[in-house]
Amino acid sequence: MIARGGICDDFSVMIPFDRVVGIDKHRSDISRMIDNEHGTHIFAIKKLVLRPGCLGELHMARDKQMDSMLLVSDKLMEALSGTGQDSCFSSVDEYNEFLTSI
Repeated sequence: MIARGGICDDFSVMIPFDRVVGIDKHRSDISRMIDNEHGTHIFAIKKLVLRPGCLGELHMARDKQMDSMLLVSDKLMEALSGTGQDSCFSSVDEYNEFLTSI
């Protein structure tokens, strides 16, 4: 990788290609959404509810309905937390608490 004029070999780029329908659009409180024959596109959520087991055997995937939503399995979260990288994860309850604070 080349960054700021130098070469950086101490990191990798992660691009999750898998997509799942994780957001339960009927139980979530969605404030901006397009739902038509081309599919559902969620832009803003007031309260998030996820579909149980939506990741299946995957450990990471983007939500098909909301590209900015990255879903991570508990197993991957625990592995990354073991490296000290745990501040980027939040439970659904913590996420919803954040949404009510903004």
